[in-house]
Amino acid sequence: MKRKNLDPEITNTIETLGTVPRYVLQHNAISRSAQKFSAEAMKVAAMAMSLVPKDLSSRTASFTFADFCKALGIQRGGESFRVFKSAIEECMDKHIGIESVNEKTKKKTWDYYQWFSTARIEEETGVVTMTFSNELAATILELNEVYSKINLKDFGALQSKHALRLFEIGISYMSMQGKGGNARDEWYFERSIPDLRLMFGIPDKKYKMTKDFRKNVIEEPINEINEAKIGVEIKATNIKDERDKRSIGSIRFDCKEIRRPEETTKGKGRKKKNDNSQEKLLSPEKEKYLEERIERAIEAYPEKYKELQEKELRKKRYLSGTNEIMLQAIRMIVGKMLLEMYGDPEQEAVNDPHKELSACPV
Repeated sequence: MKRKNLDPEITNTIETLGTVPRYVLQHNAISRSAQKFSAEAMKVAAMAMSLVPKDLSSRTASFTFADFCKALGIQRGGESFRVFKSAIEECMDKHIGIESVNEKTKKKTWDYYQWFSTARIEEETGVVTMTFSNELAATILELNEVYSKINLKDFGALQSKHALRLFEIGISYMSMQGKGGNARDEWYFERSIPDLRLMFGIPDKKYKMTKDFRKNVIEEPINEINEAKIGVEIKATNIKDERDKRSIGSIRFDCKEIRRPEETTKGKGRKKKNDNSQEKLLSPEKEKYLEERIERAIEAYPEKYKELQEKELRKKRYLSGTNEIMLQAIRMIVGKMLLEMYGDPEQEAVNDPHKELSACPV
């Protein structure tokens, strides 16, 4: 399939950004991908991704070892630079698999891409320059409506690769808060053990006993996440196989958003003001409000929604099957179209407490 060529020549740096990045806008397809990266390599990739623009008009990022340590809250030292250098080499050596599901057969397809096409390390200055591969970047660009905002220091607070993977997968489902029977600040996702093995890059010979797999891949990483107090708590529950009640069919991960210790002032429940991040993004409250407006528009104009959805699906026909991520992206795209065409069915703009949302590009 033909891919759009993106411009790798423009190099995005801390200087052009104007500040050390605090967040990475990570596409949910990346969070839910199949990969065998170490924790250090995942952190390096997240740092590079935090510097490239959301529209991927350029895909080269340059930063220093000191920038990396500051953004992720990591202590600097001679040994840490050696690990940093090895992580960059690993990023060039490993691939990432993007999942898609055929709606008719329910069979999964994993398309594998190289993370980065080039990388350069200047040991004297500590400057690293990395360019995302065109194939992966173009795939992400086609699905850029569905992403999660992840605090880089949350990545830096976690040490094990399994904890990092569970954390980013959990965050990728955060948009399900308050939907489908979930409480306002709760959501969940469910995966089979074979799925988790593939996503985490764990061979069948390792942790062959289910209890060993659960301890090392599920329980200990969840404890690490919960003890880190990074805004989310996770609890895992075994779901029995419907065909064999003695076996585990899947594992359900119940997630809950929690207030971070630094988000409240002493003796009061008021949140601290956040520093400006690298991008002007909607707050979680406003993101939820926008989603509610979209849902109202879809419900009010179902025939127009179906018409626009079919047109959008035809544009996306080059993707492998119709997967969950693509359908979510199309729903957001078409929902914004409806808001632009008809407005919010239930609220007039003059009474809209979030009226700046009306100016958001759709």
